Amino acid sequence: MLYALAHALLRVLFRLFCRWEVFGRENVPESGGVIIAPNHESFLDPMLVGTSLPRPVHYLARRDLFSPGPWGWILRRVRAVPVERASPTPASIRSVLDLIRSGAAMAIFPEGTRGNGVSLGKGKAGMGMLALRAGVPVVPLYIQGSGRVLPRSARLPRPGKIRLFYGAPLVFPRPDRPARADYEEVSRKVIDAIARLRAFNWPDKYLQLAAHSLTVSRNENSGLLSQISASARFGCVGGFAGGVDPRPAAVRENHPGPDDRG
Repeated sequence: MLYALAHALLRVLFRLFCRWEVFGRENVPESGGVIIAPNHESFLDPMLVGTSLPRPVHYLARRDLFSPGPWGWILRRVRAVPVERASPTPASIRSVLDLIRSGAAMAIFPEGTRGNGVSLGKGKAGMGMLALRAGVPVVPLYIQGSGRVLPRSARLPRPGKIRLFYGAPLVFPRPDRPARADYEEVSRKVIDAIARLRAFNWPDKYLQLAAHSLTVSRNENSGLLSQISASARFGCVGGFAGGVDPRPAAVRENHPGPDDRG
């Protein structure tokens, strides 16, 4: 009940004060276990992830936040899962894995903590471990603008533009005997996928068309953003790279681009 109420209220607030836009939402499976892997710049990020999707989303929170009292009660009702920040116990790991395997969507920040907003941090092995052991797809997500709306130094948010870009699901086969190096490699690949989403930097009037190219056919399961390399060609303000417009003819006719000459 509280989750549904918060979901509806936050959608209105994000729309009014952040003019938010969500792209590639269809890349998140409608059901079944999945890990959502966003970059992390602001305390708003967990709320943005949960509010941007129609299905419920769980997320990890420091166990010390679940102290007796109203705050701990609220966290549990909005689907937060308590874990030890520095060194999660085996019991905490099992509870998270059981939840994901039961079909839940879990938001896990691969950087582990809030970044500086300038560059992406190194992926932590913990997210890779959970992805391999749970055996579920990982959906990379780039959140743009949350660090400006509520930066580290601010107590209250300020109006600003926020965009969320969901990439195609990544699927990682589990090694026979996974080691820490395997977990780190998975997290590195997830960070690389987020970096690709971040690097597009499309001008505003092409964002909607660009987001269409983030969607990967359900028959494709390569585990990578297979359509991004083609769509990235029209990320330049000055024109399409190589003079080639990769958009469908119908789109080019209705939405002339920088390389269209009448």
